Amino acid sequence: MSEKVEHPQPEKGSMPKCFLVDHGEFYGKEVTNGIIFASGHDCAERELMESVRPGDLFFHLSVSGLAAIGRAVSSPQRVSFPFWRYRECKPGELGYAAEVEIFLLPRPLETASEHSGYLSLLTGERAERLLRQILQAEPELAGAEWMQTVFPGLQYPTEKS
Repeated sequence: MSEKVEHPQPEKGSMPKCFLVDHGEFYGKEVTNGIIFASGHDCAERELMESVRPGDLFFHLSVSGLAAIGRAVSSPQRVSFPFWRYRECKPGELGYAAEVEIFLLPRPLETASEHSGYLSLLTGERAERLLRQILQAEPELAGAEWMQTVFPGLQYPTEKS
């Protein structure tokens, strides 16, 4: 990655932002490479990408459903378009990418589609509903080390949503 986008770091103790990423056909390549990518075009997704900070959380959608949770490990940086997205750009065009630590779910989960576009900001309530849905489908994940790292103090929800 190159040319880091500089932004002030979030206040110590502040809650991370949560995003929904609908990778579509790029799910495999982006998750394998551990990145979230937005074009450099002036658009809402680019503005959201520029707001990403280390520690922010991502719920990753594949064509099969909710398939992974990720945590940003870098702020976004200006980069060349990934080779698998060249048909979307002009030669030499730059976009923004943030590196993400990916935690794959055992199987994709069907989820209601309450988003538009590639990257959308989730309310705390929507993020909690997605987490509850994951834990109801895969209760053993509540005790997984990576889940405890991403969601410290996580308790398995006892009530059905």
